[in-house]
Amino acid sequence: GMLAPGGASAADAAHWVALSLIKEGQPAQALALAEKILPQAGQPAAAAQLSMDAADALYEIPARRNESIDRYAATAAKYPKEPVAPQARYMAGFAALEQGKYDAAQKHSQAFLAAYPDHELAPSALRVAAESNLQLGNYAEADKLYAQLIQQYPTHGDVELWKVRRIVSLQLQKKHQETGAAMESLSGELRTPDARAEA
Repeated sequence: GMLAPGGASAADAAHWVALSLIKEGQPAQALALAEKILPQAGQPAAAAQLSMDAADALYEIPARRNESIDRYAATAAKYPKEPVAPQARYMAGFAALEQGKYDAAQKHSQAFLAAYPDHELAPSALRVAAESNLQLGNYAEADKLYAQLIQQYPTHGDVELWKVRRIVSLQLQKKHQETGAAMESLSGELRTPDARAEA
């Protein structure tokens, strides 16, 4: 059949089957398939894709979501030139943040930003870095990163949320004047109908 050992075509077929299985809520089967075909994938592009599928499958299995963090990171490290690498690096940070592993979240998101500053996922990675710093008690760093997000991506859909998180980081630094000023400007913006609808 299609999944007979045969290098790239088998790996390619396995990738599409794994994707479908994940979509249909069968991540354990997707994981088993990706793991089985990965050693014979041949081409780095095909192997990288299957490695990513395995990580995505782990992410979709609640009891194994923790394992997805290292699998995403390993995929990014092993296949840095492949198209899945940025997504894998970002997901390592995102999954770590979700799992409350803030040190790992901060490390992976900073690695992403160092490697892919202009990637479309950069604002998302910057948010992971900012939020993990906030959770770690690095309030000044969180404040700086949220300020950077607000400045660099002023039209982003989440900009109001970032402004609120920045106020939290100022508050936690006991910077009362800056907190007051930031709240003043935020409530001014929330008076516009657009921002009110957003909020």
